[in-house]
Amino acid sequence: MQLIEPEYMKKFSCLADACPDTCCSGWDIIFDEAACSRYRESQDTALREAFHQNVLRNEEPAADGTIPFARVKLTEKQSCPYLRTDGLCTIQRRTEENNLSETCRTHPRVVQFWGDGYAEVSLQLSCPMASELVLSDQPLCFSSRSVAQEKFKGLRYRQESSQCGISFRNFLITILQWREYRVQERLYLANHFFWEAAGLNDDSQPAFFAMVDGMLSVLADRKKVRTQYGQRKRQPAMQLEILRSLLLHRLQSIEDDELKDLPRWLFVHWALDGQITSRTISLYEKDCSAAEPAFFTVHAQAAENYLVNQVFKAGNLLFKANGADQWIFLVFQYALQRFLLSAAIARSGNAYSLQEAQHLVQKITKFVEHDMLYQQQCVQFIRMLQLDHEAGLGLLCG
Repeated sequence: MQLIEPEYMKKFSCLADACPDTCCSGWDIIFDEAACSRYRESQDTALREAFHQNVLRNEEPAADGTIPFARVKLTEKQSCPYLRTDGLCTIQRRTEENNLSETCRTHPRVVQFWGDGYAEVSLQLSCPMASELVLSDQPLCFSSRSVAQEKFKGLRYRQESSQCGISFRNFLITILQWREYRVQERLYLANHFFWEAAGLNDDSQPAFFAMVDGMLSVLADRKKVRTQYGQRKRQPAMQLEILRSLLLHRLQSIEDDELKDLPRWLFVHWALDGQITSRTISLYEKDCSAAEPAFFTVHAQAAENYLVNQVFKAGNLLFKANGADQWIFLVFQYALQRFLLSAAIARSGNAYSLQEAQHLVQKITKFVEHDMLYQQQCVQFIRMLQLDHEAGLGLLCG
């Protein structure tokens, strides 16, 4: 089997008890049926009793839309009952890593099979080590190698199809890595291409490749692209309303004080706790303008890597029922990350480090990207505002 993966995978290893966060708290922990059978029948009395006390049969969908077999009953501190005080997993320590559930063994990896002979692996930015590796000032590159399919035994994976879907996803990445343009301009162009191709089906390869040729011509005309980008319709009040409303909605169910502190500050600093006025917009845009040279231009590579990683692990965005919803949420999440980073940079007096940004992005990703219900609500809100199209979503692109 051929495996395609970002080069950063060669450097990835779990930080275990040295991790500044933990993947064993703050969200749902799910077990697959095979793992439940092992724990239920375990010869280890402590593990067997813990299973009967803490694992519940499940009927609710997980973050990826599937319905997991069972869910772990979290403690009052919203952590997994198998999490030890030293930050390690009781199941792994008392047995072995192969005995972990599919989800626990796989995270933060995202595994995708495209047919029988081609697989991809990437990382989710909710992991601190992954965030550090992806959000660097080095370009995100990919490599290919042959592996045995046995390598993926016991891991969760997505089954993808569609050769045209791979080509579409890869061309989105080509646009996002077209460094003759600023990152915001590239996202604007990628959004244009996404909606242009959205009406295609998997039998439309000639039409798709004609669109690619047309897009390459667009990319070659820098003057025209920059003129169009500069003349795009901007609605900062609408942009702020979307970000404020959906941020407030998520904060209602987050107990993380560190993540709540920044929104509290920005609501006051940008006068966002009331009606959005011209003063609010002025305060917000002034700080965003200052953040551009102070941080976003300096670390443009990290922003590019964020988007490329998100698109790569999204897989087939074009030829499946929820592809448009995935794209809408992907663009929204990037806008939310940039919104909160701009606030953090302003609060720091424009002395903000890449390491601080990596930490903030990791935190936001953990509490935003891994909540399927919240994803659905974000998309529904944007659709309700009738912004689920190129021009509408373009409001969040820059």
